[in-house]
Amino acid sequence: MFPTINNFWKVIIAIIIFFILWVIWHYLGSIVAYILSAAFLTMLGTPLMGMLRGLRIGKFQIPKAACALIVIVGFYALLTSFIALFVPLIVEQINLLSNIDIDKGLKNVESSIYQFNDFLKKYQLGGEADPVDQIKTALQKFFNTENIFNIFGTAFGFLGNIVSIITALFAVTFIWFFFLTDNELLYKYSSMFVPDQYERGFDNVISTSRNLLTRYIFGILVQLCFVTIFVTSGMFVFDVKYALLIGFFAGLANIIPYIGPLIGLTFALFVAVTTNLSMDFTSQMLPLVLKIGAVFALMQTVDNILLQPIIFSNSVKAHPLEIFIIILVAGTLAGVGGMIIAIPFYTIIRVVAKEFLSEFKLVQTLTEDI
Repeated sequence: MFPTINNFWKVIIAIIIFFILWVIWHYLGSIVAYILSAAFLTMLGTPLMGMLRGLRIGKFQIPKAACALIVIVGFYALLTSFIALFVPLIVEQINLLSNIDIDKGLKNVESSIYQFNDFLKKYQLGGEADPVDQIKTALQKFFNTENIFNIFGTAFGFLGNIVSIITALFAVTFIWFFFLTDNELLYKYSSMFVPDQYERGFDNVISTSRNLLTRYIFGILVQLCFVTIFVTSGMFVFDVKYALLIGFFAGLANIIPYIGPLIGLTFALFVAVTTNLSMDFTSQMLPLVLKIGAVFALMQTVDNILLQPIIFSNSVKAHPLEIFIIILVAGTLAGVGGMIIAIPFYTIIRVVAKEFLSEFKLVQTLTEDI
């Protein structure tokens, strides 16, 4: 059965709205990003705002503006503490990498390299050049101060543009303050563009989206804390240097669905190997690598069984396969950034579709659990 004219025009209007949103993002992306960042921080800060507003001394109640300032100052104090903790570790790691004794490290793994090269030659996969010399040349090019700073500079390139960072921080903080003091502010400005006949549906979209996204965000924070503590503890147990740095990086990387754990594992192995090149490869280095791999494998198992079903499925009310396909599409279209925002963005689309396009069977199927 074909959709009615009314439904047809609903689809057309929805397409036009998404096209307008895309144009706005394309030309005013930074401003939209400031507003979305402030909205995200507001969802995190709202529970603390409620606690502060609930404190009373007699008839005195802390004003909203003071509560908002306490939340913002507390957030930046926590952020500053993290930076003060991890930046010296990163700088120390850079200096350590730039002073690595390549010759000494290669001697420990030389026999293993030749064995592996003989294996490749047996199946006509290796070349005739000396593999140790090739690796040594490559490492000498890689492990020099200029290259290392370039690598870390690329990874943290956004820190280089101080003016842009200050502008972004000021804009986000300014917007965040007013969102905290008036949590209906974003709703008020958004509802101005909604026709009267759709106000009730718009209210439902805002309420449902806020509920689902709040649960999702707090689930992500729980996941980040779990991964950080788990990996850090594992690194301490196996006496791996920079355990806290590895654990925190693993927690942050884990925010990227599916490929995040691999990024965290790669970083952990990189740090462990480069800080222990003096170890004997067979009796010490290889067991250490296997232990680190075991920590990440166990962490990922627990994460997949306990946390991800709650965060990626129950919190946003979507099937795991559905989530996987959406993340895959987002990663193809927009890279890692797309994978990170895929689930929140898809959640909002589903809520809007259920409210305004519920006549379609596809929408009914995808939104039946919301």
